[in-house]
Amino acid sequence: HDTAGFGIVQSLIDYTPQSTYGRTFLVGLLNTLLVSALGIAAATIIGFLMGIARLSPNWLIARIAGAYVEIFRNIPLLSLLILIAFGLFSLPAGRLADRWSREGMMAVFFIGIGLDRGVLTIVLAHTTFSMCYVSVVVSSRLANFDRALEEAALDLGCSPFDAFRLVTLPIIAPAVISGWLLAFT
Repeated sequence: HDTAGFGIVQSLIDYTPQSTYGRTFLVGLLNTLLVSALGIAAATIIGFLMGIARLSPNWLIARIAGAYVEIFRNIPLLSLLILIAFGLFSLPAGRLADRWSREGMMAVFFIGIGLDRGVLTIVLAHTTFSMCYVSVVVSSRLANFDRALEEAALDLGCSPFDAFRLVTLPIIAPAVISGWLLAFT
């Protein structure tokens, strides 16, 4: 059993440079699954919210959401990785209290739970890129949604949240699942 001879910064299981190539492969596989799970979950949630925002009756919210989606949907993923990596690696390192003000809440969250900046870079780039596609799928389904169904639920005594949860969400659930699958690829 040959040893790998190199270190890996982010590892979910015990790993040293003296570990075997099989162990190195397993660490890489687990890191890939971690990045995928975090990126897909974040892209689906943010893309869902952005899809709703794109069809907002508020002109400003709809335009900002639409512009964000159109801009980031047309930037190649590699460019996002490079831009985010340079942005994160240029931030000064310091105590966690200092990081809150300098690096932003997401960076503090990922660093605080023990994720490396490289993992953070990939998750942020994947989320930024994939959420645009989730948003497009969700907003296209919402654009064809019959608002009379939601209004009927409101007339029958549902709160706006319950009308959304019980009527709208089940109807757009296939679009959210499709967006999740797009973020997975």
